[in-house]
Amino acid sequence: MWPLVFEFGLCQSAELAPVGLIRQHMGLGSEKPEWLVQSEGDLASLGVDIENFAFLHFRKGDYSSFDAGGSSPVLPGGYFRDAIVRLRNDFPAIPIVVLSDDLDASHELLGGEQDLTFFPFGGVSSFGAMVLARHGILSASTFSWWSARLAHDRNGGGTFIAPLYWMGFRTKTWFPSEDIRSDFLTYVEVIAES
Repeated sequence: MWPLVFEFGLCQSAELAPVGLIRQHMGLGSEKPEWLVQSEGDLASLGVDIENFAFLHFRKGDYSSFDAGGSSPVLPGGYFRDAIVRLRNDFPAIPIVVLSDDLDASHELLGGEQDLTFFPFGGVSSFGAMVLARHGILSASTFSWWSARLAHDRNGGGTFIAPLYWMGFRTKTWFPSEDIRSDFLTYVEVIAES
């Protein structure tokens, strides 16, 4: 069941994948697991204050050819720029670390934005960096969702911005289903760019 739960994003349901079980599975107990310590080191090497930063996760890669109800779930640049403004309205000096499966595309999309740090390390370290963040801007991906969920749990709160309708933002219908809507996320409408 677990591969299917993750494959279809249904793990974003507290009933199907409760955070306590995931924390236990990932070794997030009283001591930090090695993968999280590595992420701290990678962030520190970039000059990031690991006690106070937000993440921005730009997912492209396989999403470029993924069909989410007849359209691509790759979010437009306007969503990320609007989310940065929204986050910085509440937290004006918050440093933002950009993580992506396509760092070149994220540079192209967000290179003009001020005070962003681009994270050049791999998937496990990227996930750990997002778990360490105080706040975050999500792509419509399970990778984003679980890192934000664990960060929210770890910090006892935080602002985590996600696209309204998740992958179905272009058609304004929840995709894969409305059951993935999460109370800890702040959903914002996405204006699709032509």
